[in-house]
Amino acid sequence: MVVLAKGDAETAEGNRYDNAYCFVFRMRGGKIVEVRAYMDTILADKALGTGG
Repeated sequence: MVVLAKGDAETAEGNRYDNAYCFVFRMRGGKIVEVRAYMDTILADKALGTGG
């Protein structure tokens, strides 16, 4: 199963963080067994910082 999502958020510092996501779910027996998430990591780093 694939889910496309679009974020619409503002950071605590007032910066926009409007990222797009693609989630790929692997299912077994009707349950999620793996999730892979794809997003613009450069945009995330600019808006949220590297954390270190």
